[in-house]
Amino acid sequence: MFSNFLAMEIKRDEDLAVLFSQSCSIAYYGLYFVTGFH
Repeated sequence: MFSNFLAMEIKRDEDLAVLFSQSCSIAYYGLYFVTGFH
């Protein structure tokens, strides 16, 4: 039971990490395009 809970927690953390890296890259490219057009 505990290992299942732990696996769910790890999966959730991985999803958050993916979401975080995606939003970081989106922000980075957005900044790149904004500064590139100036």
